[in-house]
Amino acid sequence: MDFGQLMSHIATTNYQFCAGLKDSDPPALPSPTEKDAVVKFISDSFDYCSAVISNLTDAQLGAVHNSPDGRLSGREVLLAMYVHVAHHPGQAEIYLRDKGIRSPSYRI
Repeated sequence: MDFGQLMSHIATTNYQFCAGLKDSDPPALPSPTEKDAVVKFISDSFDYCSAVISNLTDAQLGAVHNSPDGRLSGREVLLAMYVHVAHHPGQAEIYLRDKGIRSPSYRI
């Protein structure tokens, strides 16, 4: 994957994990190729997940849901999503370093 495809992959998978937590299909997803559209896509995916995760109930966390990693409990889906979101930005940082670009600082 090139850098833009990697960012789109992260966004797509965010939607898949979070839609699974709601026991629904992900919304129709774009296939952006232009930088601004990819940035919007990944930003929107985190907004979507923030809304889903902040409203999860204990029952949803214990229930089994579909995810890109198979059928998992809600807590396992969140862990799998965390691992995915940690792994791929690490790859992205390598892309940036290879191009001589200093990666942005992380926000907490």
